[in-house]
Amino acid sequence: MNTPETSGASTVEELPGPLQGSRWVTTLDVAVLVGLAAVSGALRVDPLGPESLWLDDAWIALAHKAESVRELALVGLTAPGFAAILNGWIGLVGFSSVKAQLLPFLFGVAAPPALYVALVRRGVSRTAALVGAALIAFSTVHATYSTHVKQYTLEALVAIALIALFWWLIEEPGKPHRWWVAAGASIAAVSFSSPSIAYVGAGLACALVVARARHKLSATAV
Repeated sequence: MNTPETSGASTVEELPGPLQGSRWVTTLDVAVLVGLAAVSGALRVDPLGPESLWLDDAWIALAHKAESVRELALVGLTAPGFAAILNGWIGLVGFSSVKAQLLPFLFGVAAPPALYVALVRRGVSRTAALVGAALIAFSTVHATYSTHVKQYTLEALVAIALIALFWWLIEEPGKPHRWWVAAGASIAAVSFSSPSIAYVGAGLACALVVARARHKLSATAV
């Protein structure tokens, strides 16, 4: 007969976790990922290659002319990480309107498959994961900003990464190295986009609540 103590211990040990190893990777998963990327690309490709960039897009595109960290921070005031990535990207492929747009475009195309992977890997049903990914793929706002030289599609990708990260932390908050990884990734995320601090704060708050609850359950079980 189970006592409240043993039931509590079982609850701590049997909380749902991620799918282990490669069991989640199936032919269907690969087909879904390819399909999401293809649909996302098709819905976002038309605005590529304008005669000129929007004025505010042209400003951030000046990152390729930055010759110091100060100038780079000035161009990418609220998203210095994006400005640094853009600077490296343009330095690699050269500058043109299309090449400047291509970076946020790629981030935009990558977001729906990334969300699908993050959700399925953490144990969410494939149907629910596909619905979530499709909402981003068919989002007109997300599609619009996928061809603007702005950090917004990178912000969406960072948000997805933070969801996966803090979910991973919440699953086993008793492991110190997970907190260190979360702290380092959070700092990097905020450098890419200042609004990411909201996701970081929410994720850390949830992790602390879960860690405290599990500690109490463990103490009760003992």
